[in-house]
Amino acid sequence: MASRVEQKDIRQRQILETALDLFIRKGYSATTIADIADAAGMSKGLTFNYFPSKEILYGTLVRKGIETARTAFDGPGGDPLAFFGGLTRTILTTARQNPGAAKMFVLMGDAAREACPPGDEAREARRENLRITAELIERGQEKGSIREGSPTALASAYWGSIQGVCELAIQEPGFEYPEPEWIMALLRKERTT
Repeated sequence: MASRVEQKDIRQRQILETALDLFIRKGYSATTIADIADAAGMSKGLTFNYFPSKEILYGTLVRKGIETARTAFDGPGGDPLAFFGGLTRTILTTARQNPGAAKMFVLMGDAAREACPPGDEAREARRENLRITAELIERGQEKGSIREGSPTALASAYWGSIQGVCELAIQEPGFEYPEPEWIMALLRKERTT
């Protein structure tokens, strides 16, 4: 039997997973704590014990997404193209094996468009992510492994592709994930003979 602490962790994860699903299907504004409690099979009061408001619950998910995005860029030393290759494979493999990962990409995109306070954090995290990506692309261009062009525009194309794949994955039954190399072709410098 699970200890009290383990039960608390299980319930909290259940609420977060249920809220993530509802927020991306119905949107933040249309989702209520009652919806989340019902879908999680809990009372509204028990849900409030874990998250005192919908805003706090949403903020928790957004900050979790921000933290995950930040850890992706820990120590991207070496060749930037190789880094992006590994990152792309990791993202697509994780999303394929765990639909919650694809849902988190969609939530972060939605959050960046929201007027509520976590939206500011999500927009700032997206800007930071694009800035770091553009810097890495520029380094790859200097090394000759990444195609010429605006590093910011290439960063946008890369992340837009990942975002689009994740959105389609959660919206379309039987979605077939693209090969990581297809997304990497956006960045890779074409070989001339």
